[in-house]
Amino acid sequence: MNPDFQKKSASRLIATQAIFYLAHAKRGGGAIKEVIQSCLAAYAEELVIDQPFCTNIISTWKKHTTEIDQCIEKNLSASWSLDRLDPVVLSIIRAGASEAFLPETETPLILSEYIDIGHAFFIKKEPQFIHGILHTIVSKIRSEIT
Repeated sequence: MNPDFQKKSASRLIATQAIFYLAHAKRGGGAIKEVIQSCLAAYAEELVIDQPFCTNIISTWKKHTTEIDQCIEKNLSASWSLDRLDPVVLSIIRAGASEAFLPETETPLILSEYIDIGHAFFIKKEPQFIHGILHTIVSKIRSEIT
């Protein structure tokens, strides 16, 4: 596999974990660089990431949090809210939606990568759910920024 592709995939995983941490941390959770290093420390083997790319995903999420969360909520069934979503599922969707604001990544790659992250954490229906919501949200964001 292409080393640059592997770095970007690892960056997406770390960005998802950092978004999870920042969304649930009290008092802001710290600087992005520190949060990324903390997430990387959890891996026994060295995980190589594209630091600027990872930081860009997280920064984009911080900048567009309200818009992303509103978009997610609009695509949930009437009886669901963000609070009912599994926090890991929500973080994966948030990270994927954040990357949709970055024009350098093609939509199918965004979907594929975040569904793969979903499979890393879940074995049941969650990856399908992530795909359904994320496909709609990424398409909407891409149509608005182009």
